[in-house]
Amino acid sequence: MSVVLERDDRLERPVIKIPVDPKPSFKSLFSDVVVAVTGTRPPKTMNFMSVLTMLIHQLLAQKTKLLIFDDVQHISEHRGPEGIYKAADVFKVLMKSARMQIVLIGLPHAREIMLANTQLHEMTSRVHQVSPFVLDGREGEFVQFLEAIEGELPFDKASDISGDEVAVRIHHATDGYVGRISHLLIDAVDYALEEGLGRLDRTALAGMLRDHRGIGSHLNPFLLDENELKEFQQTIHAERSKRQRAAEDRQTRTAGVRQRRRDLGVRGR
Repeated sequence: MSVVLERDDRLERPVIKIPVDPKPSFKSLFSDVVVAVTGTRPPKTMNFMSVLTMLIHQLLAQKTKLLIFDDVQHISEHRGPEGIYKAADVFKVLMKSARMQIVLIGLPHAREIMLANTQLHEMTSRVHQVSPFVLDGREGEFVQFLEAIEGELPFDKASDISGDEVAVRIHHATDGYVGRISHLLIDAVDYALEEGLGRLDRTALAGMLRDHRGIGSHLNPFLLDENELKEFQQTIHAERSKRQRAAEDRQTRTAGVRQRRRDLGVRGR
């Protein structure tokens, strides 16, 4: 994904977005950058410096100024400190050799990347955390955000996503996070168009969660009445806490195995 500008004799891509693989290494992440910029993987016979030179040439030719890496938390989720350091070196190489501005987007624990790579930390100019919307009434930012989207939807009939009943349920379904709201509404628009519903409203949102995401009625906020909605947050919180504890247990067991390997003098993976 990139911003493309058409010129008389060429295309320019001032901004290029690169998704980070779920289990990235220096080699795989650097390769993904090359593919995103050049459109092809380099021959295996090319050494690193030759590939880097080719990459820099393409970035200059396309007048690329900004590279955005999405889901960088994958680096910290699947690598130990040494692996995090090496994978993060890709960003350092691009900033130093290609003189690129880099934006890293991820969940809060992605900050571990900076802690593991001191030089990258020193090269970081700003860390910005995007907070979720809060339910703050009709005049608040959340409803205004929904109203702005409402006015751009591709339907002849007026949609309803900013009314009180729908807005509060959208917030319950997404916790107010912009990314989740966007995915929810994009999927719901597709569903409404496919089903010929004519507009985006509570019915379309309920149907999309039920038919496309397989969410049962007890976890579908758009199918709940006011009393059931009050219990919804408690149910969701319990479900998420259960999944979080399970994930933490897995990480603890994995860490224990790695520590035992180190104690035995075997290099952990």
